[in-house]
Amino acid sequence: LTHVEHVFFADVDRCYFTVKSDLLTRLETLATGSKKLFNDEGSPAAPIHKRLKERVESLGGGYNGYRLRSFRQKGKLSLQAVVFAPFSGDLSRQSYAEFDIDLGNPGDGLQGFFIHLGELLSPSKTNHIKLRDKLAKDPRIGKYLCYQLISNVEA
Repeated sequence: LTHVEHVFFADVDRCYFTVKSDLLTRLETLATGSKKLFNDEGSPAAPIHKRLKERVESLGGGYNGYRLRSFRQKGKLSLQAVVFAPFSGDLSRQSYAEFDIDLGNPGDGLQGFFIHLGELLSPSKTNHIKLRDKLAKDPRIGKYLCYQLISNVEA
């Protein structure tokens, strides 16, 4: 969360953020470092990731020279970070990101590919509102959850 400035849109299966411009550099380091914790997937292929660009463009402003770039955490359960940042690496311009947790990693064999395909076809499978209790009980994930659900909210 060091690189997150604020959430500008949250959906059931992914969230959109304004981020510090050095997030892209950090992800590149994590994709090339000695531990190589992420894979640099380049431009995302799935149309759902184009929504980040569309949401950012709806905020107004000029985004010429920006591009989408995807990074996926290694492992069966994987965090995917799609960054919308200046192609030139100009750190003075605002950057944006989409984060989502996938139950299947398409780079992790046929099983991971088909699980991930199911998630793309039915986003409710990774509905973070419905998955909250299950994720909280997982010792690998629970300590990192940064949201809670409140059932009675007064307007």
